[in-house]
Amino acid sequence: MTQNLNQEFVHLELGDYLELLQNTILVGGKRLSDKEICRKISMSPQTYGKVKRAKV
Repeated sequence: MTQNLNQEFVHLELGDYLELLQNTILVGGKRLSDKEICRKISMSPQTYGKVKRAKV
């Protein structure tokens, strides 16, 4: 599945790809919010926002 996912979405912006992963991969049976992701990866919401707006 991972290989198909990567091939299908090669030209998406990084933010769109992160959003896709956030909405399709459940953690503990639920989708994580941006705030929860930032807390888990020890990244500020501002930095995470900049990463999501970056181009691949």
